[in-house]
Amino acid sequence: MSKVVFIFGAGASKEESAPTTDELLPNAFDTFTNDEKVNHLKDFIKDFYYTNLQDPNSIPSFEDILGLLDTALQRQECFSVKWNREEIPRIKENLLYTVCNILDKKLRGKGTIHRSLMQKLVNHQSFTHDKYVFFSLNYDILLDNAIADLRHQKGLDLDYGIEFMNFDRDWFRPREGRSILLLKLHGSLNWVWCPTCNSVKVGRGKKIVLGIWTESTTCENDRTLQEPLIILPAWYKSYDNPHISNIWLKAERALREAEKVFFIGCSLRESDLRVRYLVKKSLFRGGGVPVVVIDKKRTKKDLRQGEMIKNAYKKLFGSIEYHPIGFKRFAENPHEYL
Repeated sequence: MSKVVFIFGAGASKEESAPTTDELLPNAFDTFTNDEKVNHLKDFIKDFYYTNLQDPNSIPSFEDILGLLDTALQRQECFSVKWNREEIPRIKENLLYTVCNILDKKLRGKGTIHRSLMQKLVNHQSFTHDKYVFFSLNYDILLDNAIADLRHQKGLDLDYGIEFMNFDRDWFRPREGRSILLLKLHGSLNWVWCPTCNSVKVGRGKKIVLGIWTESTTCENDRTLQEPLIILPAWYKSYDNPHISNIWLKAERALREAEKVFFIGCSLRESDLRVRYLVKKSLFRGGGVPVVVIDKKRTKKDLRQGEMIKNAYKKLFGSIEYHPIGFKRFAENPHEYL
């Protein structure tokens, strides 16, 4: 069956009060002033970048910091006597903790727009469970919760496309013919992975990744300390985890069956090379596939930025539909664009 694929980027979550990638650290530093892990990260940034943390514009990007840390780890080098090979992994861990913590803080109780979209889609007469496939490039669980709510409302299950160790205990196993597929290409804040038994655990409606640091969460099978199943926004991303690899395979299959693809709040930066490769390779076929870009509403001051995004999509896909209406407006009446 031909499918409609919706790909959600940071812009969709931004309309629910999520900080963008560039806003993550300034927001976190303003919010968590007495957190030991956050303060350790602050000390490194002030020392290494000569940065005034009171000025958000002077704080380096998450991607830049991560890229330098990963390079140092790969080369087994250190930055100084203080920021040595023992400290660099700690900085990276605290960077991930800080990002997870600010997303958890900012998005509690949010998700109205995502829920509105799902309600409009499933209540329409044309809806079938396998017609729509959802991709998310975000770690947050706004879309996840909106789909999960449909179990009680419509008898529909959320299917992440991977096996969880706590199926049939803390999480409903998706039923064949009654589930909606959500593929999270970069992992999720409600997944934790055991590097010993290679199992993944899912948390219902909560970001259990934080428990790794706050509760020293261990695997129920072998007591190994669990790890976040998250692909960080570095220039050189690793997708070697078998669960993530399986998600990407399913994403490619879905795109190959797509009759239309919506990009919602996606800038498709050059650092998103693997995502760009996935969609371009999978949609490259005779005649092309209609591509619809839902961008944020633009003011006169940022019309140029909108044109840049529009042109970037046109260079990648040729003819596209570009609608700078914002996610909220799209969610109110998605069938106007379907």
